[in-house]
Amino acid sequence: MGLDQSQEKERLDRMDLVLPGKQPMLITSIAKAAKRPVVLVLLGGSPMDVTFAKNNRKIGSILWVGYPGQAGAIALAQIIFG
Repeated sequence: MGLDQSQEKERLDRMDLVLPGKQPMLITSIAKAAKRPVVLVLLGGSPMDVTFAKNNRKIGSILWVGYPGQAGAIALAQIIFG
């Protein structure tokens, strides 16, 4: 989840720190349906208010990865799965 350059870039200010669109609802729904705690991965270059996720017992961890670049997916998989 997170932001892309249509929501944040030079000369474009966000009006709030909440995740855009229906992302909070989607995250909550996935966590509720999951049999085990889930890992929430946030992509973006600026702060995001994820208080709703922090207080959700079904979300086991929250990782902010910024914009990780070409090798980011492999690095993220290694972090999560070892």
